[in-house]
Amino acid sequence: MLEIRALYRSWKPNIVHLHTSKAGALGRLAGAFPASRIVYTMHGYDQLRIENRVFLGIDRGLRKHGGVIVAVSERDREVMLADGYDARLVRNGVSDALKSQPRDADVIGRILALRNQGLPVFLMVARDARPKRLDLARSAAERLIGKAQIAWIGGEALSTDPPNFHAIGIVPGACGYLSLVDGFLLLSDHEGLSLSILEAMSAGLPSIVSAVAGILECLGDDPCGIAVNNDVNSIVRGIGRLCADPSLRKRLGEAARGRWLREFSLLRMADSYEAIYGELLRRDRP
Repeated sequence: MLEIRALYRSWKPNIVHLHTSKAGALGRLAGAFPASRIVYTMHGYDQLRIENRVFLGIDRGLRKHGGVIVAVSERDREVMLADGYDARLVRNGVSDALKSQPRDADVIGRILALRNQGLPVFLMVARDARPKRLDLARSAAERLIGKAQIAWIGGEALSTDPPNFHAIGIVPGACGYLSLVDGFLLLSDHEGLSLSILEAMSAGLPSIVSAVAGILECLGDDPCGIAVNNDVNSIVRGIGRLCADPSLRKRLGEAARGRWLREFSLLRMADSYEAIYGELLRRDRP
């Protein structure tokens, strides 16, 4: 906290914007900056309530300390309000994945080699940690041998991986490879508002996703993806539908990109935060 305090004094910012629970706690406890001009964005309240409960008490103790606390999904905001937070909603936004160029020739070659085998390729971009469900992705792949290829950016292969499950490792700029695949896959026990899904939507990809609140909010009421239960049968059926119907993949992908343009662009999110910054600055004017 001493280093943070020194930065506050050196930089003399007009607004401090903190992200995630650890930074949110340290940045607010550091002092040397008016709490009324601190914005704190909670990126997935369930990640704190379920996965990182050691920080939960600290975060709740600081919930009245700061200018504005932001929830990234409506479901998160509702739960945070019930827990005593005065949270505002600013949904995540992402840039256009179609304008992001793939940079690693080896990764490009590996994905194109999968495409050349003549089966639809689904990409999952996720860290190898809870709440992501790589176990379900692997089990589904085993049931889809001869029907689909599943590529995973985010971790390393296991010796038991089925032949159509391909671990590509940790790759910077993963969204640049979305244009090379046929669909997107994200399986998770909970989400705030998934950036990887939004990037897939911006790339015009149909998605197979876990039917959890933060992901369902990305898809909305328009048919732009297929939500599945976190069981192998449901996942295999969902992927199988997209494998069997290229026209469905096209329709869902077009709908997904349209929804991204309307609701989840980076500019839309930036405008929301600019309004919050302006409000906080006006509060302190004499």
